[in-house]
Formats: sequence, structure tokens, C-alpha cells
Amino acid sequence: MLAGLLSTMVVVGSVLFVVSIPVGRVSSYLVPVIDGLLIVLGVLLLAGRNPFNRLSGMRVPLVANPYGQAYAYGVMLGPIALPCAGPFLAALLAVSVGVGDAIAQIGTFVVFGLGFGLPLVLLSLLASSRQRDVVRAVVSHRRVIESVSGVLLIVVALIDLSQSWDGILFTLGLG
Repeated sequence: MLAGLLSTMVVVGSVLFVVSIPVGRVSSYLVPVIDGLLIVLGVLLLAGRNPFNRLSGMRVPLVANPYGQAYAYGVMLGPIALPCAGPFLAALLAVSVGVGDAIAQIGTFVVFGLGFGLPLVLLSLLASSRQRDVVRAVVSHRRVIESVSGVLLIVVALIDLSQSWDGILFTLGLG
């Protein structure tokens, strides 16, 4: 899954670099949309209507291998994670001089992503021995976890929106 996530982020970052789209301007349009989606998701979770309840049961029809499934799942999560780590990748690409340096900077980003995601991979491997216990504990507290997650999503989205508000207004020509 981590490989799929990093692949998507590197491809999107590289495309933005190649076509020279100013990431700041793009993010000024994306931030309110993404924050709005986070607020809607938070409200849904608070209302007890988790849109991701069936996600773990989803299968990619063309991929039978479980590792391929995990990779495809990571590819689908990539666009969601891009606003978090995308500015780091954009900064690395912005300071690169030439194609060779850009490739080296992408390598730096991949190392960053592995360092960022590896603890989660290790945690999942360590938890596999007690997977049933962990799943049982999470399921028994599912409603509380969804409510807390909903509140956190709304709070984080509102904070991000308020911090980005001036840039959004400026991009839209309203500020």
C-alpha cells in the first residue's frame, strides 16, 4: 500500500513539475474542496454514517494478488495524501536544477515517504500476531472512534481552511 501511495504522489508531483503548474496556485483551489470534503466526512461520521464501512471488502477486479490489491489501494489513497506531503515534494522539485537533479530529489522524497510510512508497516507486522484482539477491540469501540474521528476531521479542516483563507481569497481575486 505504501508503494502505491508513493507512486501516485511521485507521478502527480512529477507531472506538476514537468508542466510547471505553480503548486501554490493549484493548492489554493484544492484546499477549500478538500477541506469541504473533510467536513462532510466528519459530519457523516458524527451521524453514524461511515462511508468507508464497505471499503475493506472492496476488491480491484483485475488484480487477484493481495499485494497487488494493497498497491492499488495505495494508488487510490495517493491523491488524498498529496496535500500533506505534496508541498514537500514540490519544494524538492522547485530547488532542483535540471532533470538529473529532479530525479535525485524524487529519490529523496521516496526515502522521506518510506521513513514516514515504514513505522506504520512495522506496526501492522507486529500487530498481525494479535490481529484478532486488535480488531475485536476496535470493533467494540467503533462508534466512539468514529465520533472522535469525525470531530477531529471537522476541527482540522476548519483550522486548515482558516489558515489558508487569505491565500484562497487572493487566488480567487477576492482579497
